[in-house]
Amino acid sequence: MNASECVAKGSALECAILSPTFKVREFQVNESFPFSIALSWKGSSPDVQNGASDNQQSTLVFPKGNPIPSVKALTFYRSGTFTVDVQYADASELQDPQG
Repeated sequence: MNASECVAKGSALECAILSPTFKVREFQVNESFPFSIALSWKGSSPDVQNGASDNQQSTLVFPKGNPIPSVKALTFYRSGTFTVDVQYADASELQDPQG
């Protein structure tokens, strides 16, 4: 189902819920992330905690199917500057908008 169909069906269902003419069963909508989200970070100096010379590290923050809304608290024990990147964990999950 695409976004337009979701809006149309959701609107029709909400109208039926609000109407005194229709009886609609209780239901619950569960939203989730359609793709895995990963976070990676790289410092300007080696990581002091584990002595890594390759200071690029990453973690999967939100796995595919994780419920929305979600909150993730991350703590970075760093004394220097570092760069944080957020990206889709598996680019093959993404669809080509052209095809």
